[in-house]
Amino acid sequence: MPTSEAQKRAVKKWDSTRDKILIRPDKETGAAIRAAAAEAGQSNQQYILQATAERMTGGGGDPYNLDTERIRQHTEKTGETEPAFVNRAVRDTIDRDNQLFKMGLKPKTE
Repeated sequence: MPTSEAQKRAVKKWDSTRDKILIRPDKETGAAIRAAAAEAGQSNQQYILQATAERMTGGGGDPYNLDTERIRQHTEKTGETEPAFVNRAVRDTIDRDNQLFKMGLKPKTE
């Protein structure tokens, strides 16, 4: 089915609100970016824009101060992705804290 004139105008109008930035990483870096984006559940564009925004706002570091090396070592043992492990760890900690609350105890915090 051919594209209608109205659709072409809408695309052109939307396109006029966008900037175009071309990057040309070497093949190894490009593959690493694609893999990292896929692991994060993001498109390449989402991943690159998020990383750029974090760097531009000074948020390039880890806002949660995670022990990334320990996480990496652990996920190598379990075979799960780092985001999956962190989500599981948070979920398990919340469940454990809720059990303590039910017993009238307060969870230990740092």
